[in-house]
Amino acid sequence: MRVIRSYISSVMPSTLFAVFALVCSLTASTASAQSVNGRIEGTVRDAAEAVVPNASVIVTNPQTGAERNATTSDDGVFAIPEVPPGTYNVRVEATSFKTVNIPNVAVEVGTPASLNVELEAGEISEVVTVDASSAQEVVNTTNAEIGDVIERRRVLDLPLDGRNPLDLITLQAGASDTGRVNGVRARGINITVNGINASDNFNKSEDNIIDNPTIPVSVESVREFRVTTGLATAEFGRGSAQVNVVSQSGTNRFSGSLFEFHRNTALNANNFFNNRQGLPRETLIRNQFGGRIGGPVLIPKLYNGRDKTFSSFLTKARGSPPPKPSTASSIPSRHAREISVTSTVLLPIPTTSPTIRR
Repeated sequence: MRVIRSYISSVMPSTLFAVFALVCSLTASTASAQSVNGRIEGTVRDAAEAVVPNASVIVTNPQTGAERNATTSDDGVFAIPEVPPGTYNVRVEATSFKTVNIPNVAVEVGTPASLNVELEAGEISEVVTVDASSAQEVVNTTNAEIGDVIERRRVLDLPLDGRNPLDLITLQAGASDTGRVNGVRARGINITVNGINASDNFNKSEDNIIDNPTIPVSVESVREFRVTTGLATAEFGRGSAQVNVVSQSGTNRFSGSLFEFHRNTALNANNFFNNRQGLPRETLIRNQFGGRIGGPVLIPKLYNGRDKTFSSFLTKARGSPPPKPSTASSIPSRHAREISVTSTVLLPIPTTSPTIRR
């Protein structure tokens, strides 16, 4: 009995944590919409530009071990839908042709990745490696959407006042720092996080749409997001502009980070009006700190989630003292505060009724 109790006490905390991670990851996977995932499509031809039917296409994610398969049609075309954003290895095999391996094929959020694969005659055991930059189309020829993807590199490296990654929406042509896109107010933007609507449908103020989405986002939690400013496909449903955010996901390797962002009055310059009035700088002490961890779901002696189930968690907090504003303002002088009306004008009031002449 003691052995069972000691086993339960040692395994139960990690088991509960893993079960919670499993539920969260399954919920996130079922909530993902088509607008979040991309797809890998393309055409397979031989050296004579003739299409190759019945070619086998294998797509593998080296970080998670996930594998998807497809076969080219009679027109040599293949398509693998619902591919989560990430970097993939694509292998194409066909009888009487050498195997073609294309590593580092990038799939971005809500964007199709189109490949043009050319097979050489030879044994299938021979492998030809093709660089993804030469096989993958740069221009989107699948649909007429106008937009761009803000990748994680820019989210991490570009300066953000307030640490809100959605401020980078202004990098897209037609977007302004007020949240408007192509002249349309910010309330016309539709924001989704992992396919779930994050727009506040009750408070449509321009400050609230970008700064306070119903699903909070942070620099550490965002993998990338796509800003579509025009001609969005029907799957998005509503909104003159679309912002599709994808959060960080776990892989077969445990990884994480700790962060601390500090802002201090001593590092700031005074503004023009304070300098003119001889006032000091406004007090600003802010600390934003937290951490993130991701990896496979592992339940000791019960479940091994490598190549199958992954999770990612983020926690953050912000601490700052009460603000002490010292900005210059217009204050009435002592004479103006003490001034009083010292004279009045009295109009005569008639005591007799006017004479009426006929």
